[in-house]
Amino acid sequence: MTEIRDIMTKDVITINHNESVLKAAEMMSDLNIGCLVVEIDNKVCGIITERDIITKVICRNRNPKVTRVKEIMSSPLVTIHPLASLEDAVRIFNETGFKRLVVTSGDSLEGIVSTEDLIAAETRFIALLERYIQILKSRK
Repeated sequence: MTEIRDIMTKDVITINHNESVLKAAEMMSDLNIGCLVVEIDNKVCGIITERDIITKVICRNRNPKVTRVKEIMSSPLVTIHPLASLEDAVRIFNETGFKRLVVTSGDSLEGIVSTEDLIAAETRFIALLERYIQILKSRK
């Protein structure tokens, strides 16, 4: 059975909660990513996404240079364990409406998983099943 650790992104980029939203936006742009995990004293405390910046800063005419990440981050986090099943992730995504989950084991940040990761994993699984069915059919 596929687990979250099999499909998650392991190299997660973090930002300190006291950094400016401008710094967060620059990091996301430079690294071509859609979110950053937020930390206080090296402990995960939230997440900030491109959508957070658009809806909570840009659309409200707030200054991204002076607005701090901690003011707009999503917190508390909804997390998932790396050994959780893909079905667990689907359930959490459906219940929360979130598109990303931070993967933690205890206090340790392990990765991040998105709805896109789940779709890609399921697509690969379906392709494998189709190949298996073709092999079975060819044996008859």
